[in-house]
Amino acid sequence: MYPSSHYKQNGSQIMASGSRQGSKKPRTELACDFCRQRKIRCEGSIDDGKCTNCAASDLNCVYTKRKVSILL
Repeated sequence: MYPSSHYKQNGSQIMASGSRQGSKKPRTELACDFCRQRKIRCEGSIDDGKCTNCAASDLNCVYTKRKVSILL
């Protein structure tokens, strides 16, 4: 059960006053290869061109475009 001041609507939690709770940062379209392999959230590139996870691990941050296959 949810507390009386909160309720769920369309998959996002909303306060009774109508304000939304959640992330303030926009989502990235694609995770870098390191974050994708580890299945962790990729925050996108920061000032030096690396995401926060790659910068913390001192790795090159590489974004590989995934090939989309169409199933028939």
